[in-house]
Amino acid sequence: MHTTPIEPIVTFSVPMSQEDAQAWILQKAAEFKTLDSLKAKQALYEQEKEDLQRKIEKLDDEIFEQTERCKVTISA
Repeated sequence: MHTTPIEPIVTFSVPMSQEDAQAWILQKAAEFKTLDSLKAKQALYEQEKEDLQRKIEKLDDEIFEQTERCKVTISA
């Protein structure tokens, strides 16, 4: 039994030289790396957003409590 290594097969609608195909593949690999980096940043920013939202909610509660303490009620 003869096994061949698994290699990706890429086809183009326009003929390309091997060098052009290699450059295209390297460009796509760089673009995927950039995409992964952007997705990682997005995940980090989403976590930071959640943390900030919790802090904002806590501040809102503290502001409400302090506002209630500062209210002056005058009855006649």
